Amino acid sequence: MEKWRAFAWLADAGVLPLTIGLLLSMLAAFALGHWARKRSAREGKATSLEQSQEGLIVSGVMVVVGLMIGFTFSLALDRFEQRRLLVVTEANAIGTSYLRAQLLDEPDRTRLSGLLTAYTDNRIELARGNGNKQRLLETNDRLLTQIWAAVSSAIDTPKGKAI
Repeated sequence: MEKWRAFAWLADAGVLPLTIGLLLSMLAAFALGHWARKRSAREGKATSLEQSQEGLIVSGVMVVVGLMIGFTFSLALDRFEQRRLLVVTEANAIGTSYLRAQLLDEPDRTRLSGLLTAYTDNRIELARGNGNKQRLLETNDRLLTQIWAAVSSAIDTPKGKAI
């Protein structure tokens, strides 16, 4: 991880500045290549054999670029599907927990239902990216601890309440 620290700014950069930077660098590379080609043509260095080899090189580079774009989109799609599946699984788990909490006796039912609702609201805020991420993560951990404590106190054991 130490060797990737120099590229940490990429994670913090927005999509728009990266897109503009990439576009400008591609335009600069195009201008440099156009200038070099005109200079070569003025000096009369390009022969028909060189031009045909140039076409082969360009087509080979385009194939490699196409493969790279295809693999990149494939990996991005896989990650998107995995994330979507995790979100759906967590939402189903929260919904199931809420429904099961309704089976508890009254003081525990209200407490656990309120905690699950607060946990769901906090997860939605965390997913939206609004607010302080560190504070939301701390709230998430605190709510999980409170949920576990509420569940353990609500469960009857053969010897009475768990806690």
